[in-house]
Amino acid sequence: MLRKILRLIFGVATLALNRFLSFFEEAFSSPKSSCSLPTIYIVGAPRSGTTLLYQLMVNYFNVSYPSNLHQRFYGSLFLAELASKFVKKRPKKPFSSDHGQTFGLSEPSEFSAFWYQFFPRGGVIINNSEWKPNGIRLHKHIIAFKKASGRPVVFKNVYNSIRIPQLALCDPNAIFIVNTRDIESNARSILAGRMRKNGSYASWRSLLPTAMRFNIPEHPEEQAVNQISAIYNETEASLKQSNAKFISVEYESLCRNPEATLKLILEQIKCMGFSLEVRGDRVSIPESFKLGRSNLDNDMEDRLDDYLHSKNKLKECKVTSTS
Repeated sequence: MLRKILRLIFGVATLALNRFLSFFEEAFSSPKSSCSLPTIYIVGAPRSGTTLLYQLMVNYFNVSYPSNLHQRFYGSLFLAELASKFVKKRPKKPFSSDHGQTFGLSEPSEFSAFWYQFFPRGGVIINNSEWKPNGIRLHKHIIAFKKASGRPVVFKNVYNSIRIPQLALCDPNAIFIVNTRDIESNARSILAGRMRKNGSYASWRSLLPTAMRFNIPEHPEEQAVNQISAIYNETEASLKQSNAKFISVEYESLCRNPEATLKLILEQIKCMGFSLEVRGDRVSIPESFKLGRSNLDNDMEDRLDDYLHSKNKLKECKVTSTS
């Protein structure tokens, strides 16, 4: 009982502190400040390899990123970034994670608490007129982050896949990296993750696409496949609508040759007119990562296979061009 009370007190104190920090960061940051450094947003479906790409990028490129330390002081990216310079250590296992969760203060964070300052929970989208004041606030925080670090910034959060119009509207230096994965492997991983984390294939996890809010299929295999395809359909439509700069990365190519994929990202970002450098103290990157196969029970194996082939879904979920 005492532990619950202490946890509640700590939670309330943390919320109050971050609201206080956020108020002052917004008060002393100007949305009109110019900054030529890019903001890189990694987006994609759950279990598509976005966390691995995130970890590779922050270890290979000379960039700033929100760490698990920043997550504790999300109200002020400026102060959190300054504090991080005193505590950052090279990670012992820089490419390990559990459903987007990384381990250690210096490891990259999905930074959920930060994004919920500006967006409703659950991935609900607000229209552009409602978004404008929040967009100004968000832009102030991003500018403050870049001023504190003097480097490009990388964010990763799969919910940003359906926030592209709002992010592109408030951040003129936004670049979106869309991570895609073979739809069968992606669906298998989602279903296996549901069972591992929630004990049931039918228990929903992560981002609910706008197109599925009032039309969720009954069967888990249909839910997983349609979750993936709807996210990429919305992502592609949003990128075109916003005329946003973006790069597409395939998870399979990333795993087969990580360094070649990172060099391609570097080349494409430079072609967009932005500066990005390779870290001088980067960690050693493996030559490749194993392309694992998530295990499902026999019944779910058959149901997923039948659904993918009956609906001709195997070739979906590719956002293949760059802009």
